[in-house]
Amino acid sequence: MSFANARLAAVAAVAALAACGTPLPPASSPAPAPAPEALRPAARPPAPGGAAYEQRVRERALGQGRQGRLAEAMLSWEILTVLRPESAEYRDRLAETRRLADATFADRLERGAQALRRHDLDAAAAHYLTALSLQPDHAGAADALRGIERERNRRMHLGKPSRLTLTRRAATEAQMNALAPAVPLDRNEIEHAALLGTQGEHDEAIALLERLLAKDRRDASACRLLAEMYVQKGEKQLARDRVAAQLAFEKGLRIDAGNLQAAARLRQLKGPAAGRGAPPATTLLPIAAGGAAEPCGGR
Repeated sequence: MSFANARLAAVAAVAALAACGTPLPPASSPAPAPAPEALRPAARPPAPGGAAYEQRVRERALGQGRQGRLAEAMLSWEILTVLRPESAEYRDRLAETRRLADATFADRLERGAQALRRHDLDAAAAHYLTALSLQPDHAGAADALRGIERERNRRMHLGKPSRLTLTRRAATEAQMNALAPAVPLDRNEIEHAALLGTQGEHDEAIALLERLLAKDRRDASACRLLAEMYVQKGEKQLARDRVAAQLAFEKGLRIDAGNLQAAARLRQLKGPAAGRGAPPATTLLPIAAGGAAEPCGGR
């Protein structure tokens, strides 16, 4: 679910809570006779939230604003305006945060464009990711990120070493990775890959994740996402190229032997014997030449 949809869902839920309560009978209805004590329904518990909840949300909104987390701060102020629509402070805070978010969004777009002109792809990607966190549906920022990923892929394949060199390097890196402590991967880059996948850019997402996992294939969440990108790519290819789809499902299952969707599709494509005996997802091997999918996620 996108951040914008999550915001709408959260605000709608709070509105529903604020609106709950026992409706009053129509003015023309006669007042009912009091029921005996034993027949009276149990008192309704107080509605969730209250002053303590409101104070927590207010403090959270202020902290998010101080930390520059403007998208989250906007959501918190929107919740408070639903809880207390008569509060001028909450309305003013929300409007101020929105103005600041709009200004920050425009600034990040400009900085991203400047970084692109300098051919600084990492800085440009960071600026565009921040812009998308403020306006997730902005097509220009999303297109810029896709262009950055295509340029990264192009640069990565320029001057590619020979297969023999890659094989020797892979063996050395595998031994070093097995002994070295895990290095946390860039979560922004992983989120970027997930965003590319939601937009149907599966090849770009796969290339980005493989580039990240070349550093350390022990990040389980990145490995699962890479397997899922292969599975989504296979689903997209299924109607027009069953052989390519089968290859994508096999790569996804090789990376993550627990991917049930890939196993089920392979059983459909190859028969009941498919999907059994999948390789364990614990071998620490670097990315092979040509994007060959290797098991990963082990510790």
